[in-house]
Amino acid sequence: MSCTARSFTQSVLGRFGRIDVLVSNAAITKDARLQKMSIEQLNAVIDVNLRGVFHCAQAVSGPMVERGCGVILNASSSSACTATSAGRTTL
Repeated sequence: MSCTARSFTQSVLGRFGRIDVLVSNAAITKDARLQKMSIEQLNAVIDVNLRGVFHCAQAVSGPMVERGCGVILNASSSSACTATSAGRTTL
């Protein structure tokens, strides 16, 4: 679990006493043809779009399970399901 997600969760719990809902709605796109996408571009996308969701969900899941309720909503755009024009990926 990331230190940022953990400290944010603790801050919210300290202020409000519980976490009812987590909405994961952050994402980035690094458009590039697959053959030209750099590993740095790919890592940036993976860090935000996957690891960010994972760390936040992991951080809030413990308190939610302890309370016996809570909702984690992971949202995405249509770019998550389709390629963009000119054969570029939307990874």
